[in-house]
Amino acid sequence: MTVKFIATIQRWEGLSTDSKPGADKEGSTFAELDTGRNYVLTNDEWVENLSANLSVGKAIQLNSELRYLAEKTYLEVRAANLANGIEVT
Repeated sequence: MTVKFIATIQRWEGLSTDSKPGADKEGSTFAELDTGRNYVLTNDEWVENLSANLSVGKAIQLNSELRYLAEKTYLEVRAANLANGIEVT
């Protein structure tokens, strides 16, 4: 990789319905204020920066949702097993 001077990157923000600016500075960013999504300009294309989107609050929410799904799945499998005469302790 060649080292690039990127002190001139630009930070943009707007809504998801807005057209993203025609920025010409590699590494510039665009934040969608209504969705929380973040994009970075890479090779003249706005690419979603997924690592920037995971806040602590979102991680806690995802953990809670996964725990709920795991418990729900366990209860459904247990009920199906009991209905077929299989009891797992």
